Amino acid sequence: MKSWQFAQHIINWQHQNGRKNLPWQNTNDPYIIWISEIMLQQTKTETVIPYFNKFIQKFKNIKTLTRSNLDTILYLWSGLGYYKRAYNIYKTAQIATKNYRSCLPNNFHHLIKLPGIGKTTAGAILSLSQNFYFSILDGNVKRVLVRFYNIDPKEKKSILTKILWKKIDQLTPVHNTRTFNQGMMDLGALICRYKNPICNLCPIKKNCKYQKNNQFHRQVIKLKKINKKIFFLILQYKEYILLVKRKKNSIWKNLFCFPEFLSQKKIDEWIKKKKNI
Repeated sequence: MKSWQFAQHIINWQHQNGRKNLPWQNTNDPYIIWISEIMLQQTKTETVIPYFNKFIQKFKNIKTLTRSNLDTILYLWSGLGYYKRAYNIYKTAQIATKNYRSCLPNNFHHLIKLPGIGKTTAGAILSLSQNFYFSILDGNVKRVLVRFYNIDPKEKKSILTKILWKKIDQLTPVHNTRTFNQGMMDLGALICRYKNPICNLCPIKKNCKYQKNNQFHRQVIKLKKINKKIFFLILQYKEYILLVKRKKNSIWKNLFCFPEFLSQKKIDEWIKKKKNI
């Protein structure tokens, strides 16, 4: 299959079957797309949606982000995970306000220098907002390429990334880049799923080497488990719930959460101390 044929299959499929009602779609606003792309990094779409809606309702643009403080951003981010993303959003907003009149730059080389914005995120922002010709290589796109070309996912990360960028750059069309990029992401999310891919509905199944071999590589990463027993104290008065700011040197640093203790005894001591204040 030639690259233009591959692209056309993806574009046609996206028009007919792709996602079109996500809260960050149907807009050309780079800010909206930027926030969604940062939130979607290593996080499922269904998890992101409620956080995204609350975030955009509170922070409608970069100006409102800049006027706010980091604690407010972290408060809205609590529970979404990978909190460094929230720090990077705050830092980028400050830089954009200072250097780009409270807007994201539309120059790829300037955009990629901002905190938390890599090659894929910059390409997504520019292609999805302005239909500029830039490829993207998020997790969904990687999975589609690895399976289609039967590439060993256990290859050294730097080598694998280089191979995949070369492939996607060859496939990405100059025209309809936005639709193609969205189609590749949607294909990976809806059809070429990590578990139980729906190969019979795939628009490129006839040329997919994995589909022909009926095999799917799954990269298993073994993590060392650390067991730790902790207690959280939930104090509620009417519609108010007590949250405390975590220390800078702890996990989830500077985030707000329930008071945390290592034992029931520590909870009792804390309550007794507070009563005596």
